[in-house]
Amino acid sequence: MGRYTSPLDKPEDIQGTTTNAPTLPTPNKWLAATARWWDTWVSSPQAAVFAGTDWQRLLMLLPLVDGYNRAVHKLDYMLADRLLTQIVRSESLLGATHVDRLRGRIKVQPEETPEPQPDLSALARDFFGD
Repeated sequence: MGRYTSPLDKPEDIQGTTTNAPTLPTPNKWLAATARWWDTWVSSPQAAVFAGTDWQRLLMLLPLVDGYNRAVHKLDYMLADRLLTQIVRSESLLGATHVDRLRGRIKVQPEETPEPQPDLSALARDFFGD
């Protein structure tokens, strides 16, 4: 007897980073680290296939991510931990990490011309200071 194959048995191939992402709302309201988080999601390969509900989820996460970044700056690690737990749960559903994408059967194809790796020094300064 043959094995039943479902469309879910084959990973979804994703290429490119062209998106119809909404712009960051009220950009002056957010910390620089929060704006970088948004830019990272907007330019991620999986964003190319996001539906309106996926963008809505990210918009809902904006205040949590900003609150997390502010809590870290204030050294309020208890609050930061609680917020990070919620952020990670939601981001995981959107394919944030390699393991999340494996679970979601999302296969990210490398671009023909790889984009330069982000400068993580600004992110490190946000968390650890100068």
